[in-house]
Amino acid sequence: MPLTLGRGPVLVHKDARVHYDYLLGRKLMAAAEEAGIALQHAVFGSFGSDGAAFQRSDIPAALIAFPCRYTHTPFETGHMSDIEQMVDWLEAFVYRAP
Repeated sequence: MPLTLGRGPVLVHKDARVHYDYLLGRKLMAAAEEAGIALQHAVFGSFGSDGAAFQRSDIPAALIAFPCRYTHTPFETGHMSDIEQMVDWLEAFVYRAP
């Protein structure tokens, strides 16, 4: 399913280089649910992040994002509510963590 602007931040489960940490992803999902934040889920087959470097060092990695269009152009477009919810999501995760 394609990502939609204005429908919440994104938890990426896999990209071209990394299959992100399952347990960390579950914790991020739980924090979003507790904060009442609707998430979108994605697999990016043609995008590679720096998460592989963390995994090679045995550090759990996760990738969160906000949906956007026209990436890496002067016209890159996102929805402000997605960005605000992503900040709220991270805050909920940090304060929830033991």
